[in-house]
Amino acid sequence: MFTYRDFEKGTLGLAWTGDLKNAGGVCEKNGHYRGSMKSLNTGIITLLNYGKHVPPAVSHVTLAHEIGHNFGSPEVQCCVENVNITTNNFVLYITKKWILF
Repeated sequence: MFTYRDFEKGTLGLAWTGDLKNAGGVCEKNGHYRGSMKSLNTGIITLLNYGKHVPPAVSHVTLAHEIGHNFGSPEVQCCVENVNITTNNFVLYITKKWILF
């Protein structure tokens, strides 16, 4: 889902992360959670951040990042094989700023 809402603390997107042990992710069916029907196979990105329009390249990377979570990928916070850690140019790297490749 796309929105034009300015989330707190610079958040550009949110998604349920797929997990074999917990609900959520792309393969999850609708179900009753906390008393109501919910879909835990969704993600959302915003096109507004700190009052400014998010550039298309940033929104594309954000969408890919959230889809990665839906398929079960966690946030990457440290060392990953075959990744350039000095530039942090991989889609599941956590950042609070826009990085245009």
